Amino acid sequence: EEILDCMACGQRYGHVDGIPDLRIPGESWIDFEEDLATARDIASLDVPLEDLVRAVFARRPGWEEGLIRLRTNQVLAAPERLHEDVAGWLAECTSQDAWLDLGCGPGMLLAAAADMERPGFGIGVDVSMTWLVVAKRLIAAHGGTPVLAAALGEALPLADGALSGVVSLDVIEHVDRPDAFLHEIDRVTRPGGRLALSTP
Repeated sequence: EEILDCMACGQRYGHVDGIPDLRIPGESWIDFEEDLATARDIASLDVPLEDLVRAVFARRPGWEEGLIRLRTNQVLAAPERLHEDVAGWLAECTSQDAWLDLGCGPGMLLAAAADMERPGFGIGVDVSMTWLVVAKRLIAAHGGTPVLAAALGEALPLADGALSGVVSLDVIEHVDRPDAFLHEIDRVTRPGGRLALSTP
């Protein structure tokens, strides 16, 4: 089915490649309809992971082959590069119960945590359905179970206090309302939970 019915709120939501689209109308740096069309195209590709990542970058206007190759290699190498971070400064956020990678993009941090067989359970939320399609395959390639949803950071589809930790790396500078973004992080994190936040 192309539509998911929420038993709690009665709303209807679409999905791509089994990833629910729980985005509500709001300001975003991407066009939702364009992103959905791209995500459907990318999800339909039966190609190796490297070619899938390359296909996303190749759609960017004005990107030359050298830049596409560089960024593709960065995404594919990131899970191994992130092992030190997951074991280090992110350990308290990623080793307890359910934790959220907010703005997970192509799922590099979730793939790194899957590699390391962390005791916590990672969930990925991003505003880009296209990158979530890539994340699903990257996480699975690293032995993880992808649990992903497209949503706005300012309106997370999670219950109050559902998480033991939230990681959000280089995301807050992209959101329209940082105050609402931080409020949502506080709402979904249980008392005593941990937050790891970075921004350039």
